[in-house]
Amino acid sequence: MTKSEFISKYYSNAVNSTKGTGLLADTLITQLILESGYNLSQLATKYNNFFGIKSGSSWTGKVVSLSTKEYNANGSSYTIQGTGKLYNNRLDAIKDGANSGSLFRVYNSVIDGFKGWVTFLQGLPRYKKVFLVKTPQEQFLELQKAGYATSPTYANQLTSLYNGLKDTIASIQTKSNNNLASVSTIIIIGLILASFRGFS
Repeated sequence: MTKSEFISKYYSNAVNSTKGTGLLADTLITQLILESGYNLSQLATKYNNFFGIKSGSSWTGKVVSLSTKEYNANGSSYTIQGTGKLYNNRLDAIKDGANSGSLFRVYNSVIDGFKGWVTFLQGLPRYKKVFLVKTPQEQFLELQKAGYATSPTYANQLTSLYNGLKDTIASIQTKSNNNLASVSTIIIIGLILASFRGFS
């Protein structure tokens, strides 16, 4: 699958999931690609968690314990080991000896995973500024400031990735808008013809 095909596959879901929230579809797509490695990560392919969202104490759904790379404040990295197991909930995982830092949310579908990302950000006050800024680059920076990832270069990674993808995303967005306009035109014509038939 090419980069264009990959983005096309998820773009409409990205638009629908972010519509009316202040979050940008371009931000979702870029973060999805960085976090999932073009959907090659086990977390994305098996568990529909495209954004590396940890379970947290408020999460009551299924979790999976996976090894993850994290960063200290000084920029040095370390690894939290996971058990590789799927659990019904966070409590079961901890009882089994899983490190709480290795526990990631599990979603039932792609759209659940996308909406889960949105509701996760909406549910934490520290992400408030992400919703207020108007460009993907600003949203990347606010995500880092709010502590979404421990990598000190997280915003730069997202920005660099987006700069290489934005022309492709814009092309797909244009095509999507044109398709929507064509469908709307067909519907309007159908309604007009139906009204004429009603008068005949």
